[in-house]
Amino acid sequence: AFYMLPSGLLVLAGAILLSLGNTVAALILLAGGIAVREAVVPVHGWFPDLVERAPLGLVVAFTAPQLGVYAHLRWISEPLPTEVGEVIALLGAVTAIFAALMGSVQSKARRALGYLMMSQTALVAFGLETHSQVARTGTLVAWMVSGVAVAGFAMTFAALEARRGEI
Repeated sequence: AFYMLPSGLLVLAGAILLSLGNTVAALILLAGGIAVREAVVPVHGWFPDLVERAPLGLVVAFTAPQLGVYAHLRWISEPLPTEVGEVIALLGAVTAIFAALMGSVQSKARRALGYLMMSQTALVAFGLETHSQVARTGTLVAWMVSGVAVAGFAMTFAALEARRGEI
C-alpha cells in the first residue's frame, strides 16, 4: 500500500491531466507512477520484499502481466521527447544491471527470484524507448515471453518450496 497507492494516484492524476490536454505534467506523473509499478531502481524497494513474503501465486498474478509496460505503451512512448525517452531507457538499463547483480548475490532464493523478475521488466522498459520498429517489435515479444517464462519459473519454484520448504 505504501508504494502502490501513490503509484495509482500518480497514474490517475496523469490520466486526468492527459485528458484535459496538459501533456507535459501528465507525462511526468504517468512516468512516475509507472516507474513505481515497474520497480525502477530509485523506487524498487517494495518488489523484492513482495516476492519474499507474499504467496508466489499472488506475486505472479500481480507481476506477470506487467501492467506498467502496457501503460507505458499506451500513454507514454509516442508523445515523449527524445531526451526524456533516453532518461527512461537509461533508468531501465541501470535497473536491469542492478537487479541482475543483486539477484546473483542473494542468499535467499525468493529474493533472487524477485530481482530476476525486476531485471526482466527493466529490460522490456529499456527496449520500449527505442525508435526502431524492429527493436520495438522485439521488445513486445520479449514482454510476452518474459511474462510467461517468469510466471512458469515462479510457479515451479512455489511447487518446489511447498514440497521441500524454504529454499
